[in-house]
Amino acid sequence: MKFSTRTVTGHGRGRKLGFPTINMLIPENVPLFMQQGVYAARAVVKGQKYEGALYYGPAPTFDQKEVALEIYLLDTVNFYIGEGEIVDVEVLKFIRPVMTFDIPDLLVIQMQKDEDAIRTVLRR
Repeated sequence: MKFSTRTVTGHGRGRKLGFPTINMLIPENVPLFMQQGVYAARAVVKGQKYEGALYYGPAPTFDQKEVALEIYLLDTVNFYIGEGEIVDVEVLKFIRPVMTFDIPDLLVIQMQKDEDAIRTVLRR
């Protein structure tokens, strides 16, 4: 599945956890075709291609019920993109469903495992 969307301002939690994300508007077709959870993905941002971890769903660890769409670009440092920029995303493979963690540190451990799983998918 592929889609294009615009960036929006997020809560900044990903950056604090060591996984800065690009937050995006949810296109109309995403809820129709995607289960909530983590995916291996590729993205084009400002003409550059990246591999990443795409997340679609709420943030239950932070008591957030609002559904979000965000991507963590692998191997980027201090990456920043302003609001309203276009992002083209190719969804490659479902990794896991939404999970709730008692503390953010456990979420970080899971995100590291997700990144390892995504890197394995992307190497194929």
